[in-house]
Amino acid sequence: MCCCCRKKKDLEVKFSGRHCTDPLCLVLFAAAWFVSIIVLIAAHRTADMASLSNGRDYNGNVCGSQTNPPGSVVLNCPTGVCDQVYYPRLTEDVSISLAFNTSFSMFGICLPSCPSARDVVCTYNYTDNKGLPPFDDVIQCTNGAYRLTHGELCANCWAVPLNTSSVMNRCVPVVTTVRKTTARCVMPESPADPTDPAYIDPSSPSCLAQSVEETETYTRASSEDVLTNALVSVQVFVNRYMSDIRSCYLVLAVGVAVSFVLGFVFLLLLKTCSKFVIWCTIVLGLLLCVLVTLLCFQQAQLLPVNQWFNFLVSTGDEYFHWGNLTFENIVENLPDYLASNDRTVVYWEIAAYVMAAFTLVLLFVVIAMGHSVNVSVEQMKKATIVLARTPSILLVPMVVTVVNVVLFCFFAWAYSLTLSSSLSLSDYTDEVLRSIGAVVSKNDTAMLCEDPETMTNCTFISRAIEKGAPSDVVLGFWHLFMFLWSSGLVNAIGVMAVAGTVGKWYFKKEDERISITTLSQALLCAVGYHLGSAAYGALLISLIQLARAVMLYIDNRFKKSQSGNPLVKCGMKCCHCCLLCLEKCMKYISRNAYILVIMRGSNFFKSSVESFSLLASNIGAVTVLKSVSTLFIWMGKVANIVISTLVVQVMIRFCPDWITHPIVSFVGPTVVIVILSYLVSTIFIQVFVIAVDTTMLCYCEDLKKNGTDGMDKKAAQAAQAAQTTPDAAPAETAAPAETTAAAPAEGAQ
Repeated sequence: MCCCCRKKKDLEVKFSGRHCTDPLCLVLFAAAWFVSIIVLIAAHRTADMASLSNGRDYNGNVCGSQTNPPGSVVLNCPTGVCDQVYYPRLTEDVSISLAFNTSFSMFGICLPSCPSARDVVCTYNYTDNKGLPPFDDVIQCTNGAYRLTHGELCANCWAVPLNTSSVMNRCVPVVTTVRKTTARCVMPESPADPTDPAYIDPSSPSCLAQSVEETETYTRASSEDVLTNALVSVQVFVNRYMSDIRSCYLVLAVGVAVSFVLGFVFLLLLKTCSKFVIWCTIVLGLLLCVLVTLLCFQQAQLLPVNQWFNFLVSTGDEYFHWGNLTFENIVENLPDYLASNDRTVVYWEIAAYVMAAFTLVLLFVVIAMGHSVNVSVEQMKKATIVLARTPSILLVPMVVTVVNVVLFCFFAWAYSLTLSSSLSLSDYTDEVLRSIGAVVSKNDTAMLCEDPETMTNCTFISRAIEKGAPSDVVLGFWHLFMFLWSSGLVNAIGVMAVAGTVGKWYFKKEDERISITTLSQALLCAVGYHLGSAAYGALLISLIQLARAVMLYIDNRFKKSQSGNPLVKCGMKCCHCCLLCLEKCMKYISRNAYILVIMRGSNFFKSSVESFSLLASNIGAVTVLKSVSTLFIWMGKVANIVISTLVVQVMIRFCPDWITHPIVSFVGPTVVIVILSYLVSTIFIQVFVIAVDTTMLCYCEDLKKNGTDGMDKKAAQAAQAAQTTPDAAPAETAAPAETTAAAPAEGAQ
């Protein structure tokens, strides 16, 4: 890269010869995982997942569960495992709940399989004593007179109106949809009856125009069954849009490919014309502020802006032919609430002075920060260069996302096991300390367990915790904390892998090449030497996130008490806001610390202090860089989503061969492509943000190591050495030339 980077060995990024950083945090992370595994094993031994996934019958028994009371009908299901639950009287349950203002409970019956239409479902006692009655008898229960004479039958048996299917072990009505398309020739007019001699086949050449009618018929329950009809409506809605999505899978694949291409185009545009775009945006913003200021002065009747504007328009009309464009016409088209009158002229005057001051301040800020804008643009160009040379970096956020999804599924499964287990928090404490006792034979302090020899009845700590919250709440927060910590560790490794590759490229030697091997070396270095630092930063962030979760839990628990005390409610909101700001700040500090950890091999705390010092010493350039990069990020995301969505819409409308059958609505495919294109653009943006932060830290470190004169001083020394030593001229003059081209921002500094 730059000659100063090649001259100074301490700026070169080396992935070998390092030592492990923050090993204590890594040990703590391993111990936390050890506790989680012990809790998982203990919960798995006594877990009954059916109690979570299956429904309950009218006796309160869990369908298909082996933990029901002995002798229960569900446990002794004569036809096998009765793990399906059917609710035969949903409407009655809702009506009773609303009429008597009671908690809503559904009358369920456990069955071995979901019933079909025209089946009969009865309570357990009625079935055991009298068996299942005929469908024709049960269907007459809708008649009031028959219901009075057959009270026992109608109170214990129900007819199934629709076919049902199992959804999470709940029998849900199935909608049978029939689509029918009818075509009739209308030019010339043809009768609808095909047997009529004058009938004309719509597909025949003699038919010039045809009328096509599409009908959709589906079966639902009676109008009185509100809940069943609601389920049917939801099912019809979901099936309709899922059918549209399945029909457009090829078009959606093309849209995702276009989104990836647009991601690379975004990087190319940043490399080629980012300076032009950002300065055009700044100039247009200044012009907009000037126009708003002039409008305020005109409405406040302080300056004759209309005369100046009309003069400019009349002068330009000779060349551009604008027509009858006057300032008065523009003002007349303004909304009524922007009109100027005797009551609002004072407010317009205040707005005029405020806008004038704001415009002047903005102008001076742009002039003062012009060099910082150029520096920011150059850093973004460097980030795009390294991404273009090593596109394999884009695999990092994909792998990180997959690992995070796996972690989420694992801890969700582990927490569901603890919920379905009958163990208490004291039992889990015994299991953990008993496992520790396999390594530590005796609890010499005897302060955790009543029996230190066998590590049993270790309830002192767990009893203290259980007094404050139930066991499922404590275990829920523990699994949430472990997921946040593990996910933060994975994210930190991803940041280190990308930052190590970018830093290696920034300070590389002339004969070095950056490839996927460099990315692999950075990843191995992060895992082999700096896993403890990653765990350190992830621990700090996860603790703040856990505090936010606890505050949210407390807020929801005491929601009613806050309604009568606005001061407490305001205090809660302030706590949420402060914790959110603290989390954002810690994430930013940690990301920069990870960058210096992988580049210099220092521990997390030292890297945090050093990165904060480097950024604080160049606060102007850093602020402008974040503003400029944020602008480009939003522009890139919005453009990617809009263009990908438009491509899919155009293909659906004008390329019917790419879809398997005509779709009902554009909504389903549009929502899917918006989500997918957002995820694809996020992959590029995540890598781009890390690369920009890395190049900015490298730039700040370069200035600190080589002085504020930066490249100019080095170039002058190289030129002087070339004049005094002719033999060394080629080598010494070539390096500054390459450096100036590669890092113009440092030269300008």
